[in-house]
Amino acid sequence: MTTSTSLVNALEALWGIESRLRDVETLPECELYRPRDFIVIEPRIDRRQGSWALFLARKEGIDTITLISRAKKLLGAKRATIQGLKDACSVSYQYVAFDTVSMEKRGYGSVIQGKGFKLFYLGTNIPLKPGGLPYNIFHLRVSTSSPGTLCDNAYKTSQIPGYYGPQRFGIERPNTHIISLFAGEGSPGYLLKEYSYRYPLEKRDRPGSYESRILSQTLKKLNPFKAARVMKVVSQALQSYLFNRALSVALSEGTLEAYSEATVTASCRGVRARVPAARLPSPRLEASRSRWARLVAQILEEEGISWETLRYSRPVLRPLKYPLCVHSCRAFKNTAVLTLTLPKGAYATIALREMCRVNWRECSKNQS
Repeated sequence: MTTSTSLVNALEALWGIESRLRDVETLPECELYRPRDFIVIEPRIDRRQGSWALFLARKEGIDTITLISRAKKLLGAKRATIQGLKDACSVSYQYVAFDTVSMEKRGYGSVIQGKGFKLFYLGTNIPLKPGGLPYNIFHLRVSTSSPGTLCDNAYKTSQIPGYYGPQRFGIERPNTHIISLFAGEGSPGYLLKEYSYRYPLEKRDRPGSYESRILSQTLKKLNPFKAARVMKVVSQALQSYLFNRALSVALSEGTLEAYSEATVTASCRGVRARVPAARLPSPRLEASRSRWARLVAQILEEEGISWETLRYSRPVLRPLKYPLCVHSCRAFKNTAVLTLTLPKGAYATIALREMCRVNWRECSKNQS
């Protein structure tokens, strides 16, 4: 085992990702440089007459929340609606609607540009419905030791685990679930210390944007702990980690359906499938007698975490596995180019992990 493989295994364990959905004879090494080699596209929406301004946004190196914040200032809008969130580790094309007058009346052109994004004006529409996105389209350019083997594995992969992907927790700085733990335990001192702690893989030498903002606010308050806040998406990371750990155990036993609490429909570009699902960890599971709830309780005990720590978590159903639609995989010299679709909520990085052994450390490098 090389040092790189040891590091990859350690990172995956930190995210609660260990078991795979199926045994693969050969897993070639692979790397995915982001954001340029990781393109996400939302499917075309059905247009409806309304008073909101609809745009197709192209963003790179920023997440959807940052995109909306910058775009609202640029357009003078108060509200914005989207169908789903996209992280900063990709080039993403997604629809955004703003509660502003039509661009024709404001005198804007058809393309508006800001830091890290472009907006392509499409006309007026009704507000977009959060969670209304059926699936996402991915175009991945993967560096690999064996492109042909990776493509063979891709075409044989029809389902993937329902894991939350690495971008949910961080690669260079894999700690969002740790921040969530400190917040849930009501430990503002440890929380502020975590914001300023540097991890060995980090290239930057200063805190990130939201961390530095919170740390600077502590200097302005008589009680600095009042500034120890947590973003909503970060506060849910512990719940995601615990789900991953429980799912990994269920996968290792090869009895995924036995842990199902319900079945839900998931779609990937025309393919609809009924898949097993279970509730995300929350105190609501404590009184449940389901096999999944008992497994989650076991994971909590192993981690030394109480149900009370998850008191703000909701027991939302999440698929234990998703259907995967691989539309093409072309093998070139040391490169495989994949086009695939996944249901909303599924991670393309998890799909890639089913096809090859991902070097997450290299994936964290910005090659734009």
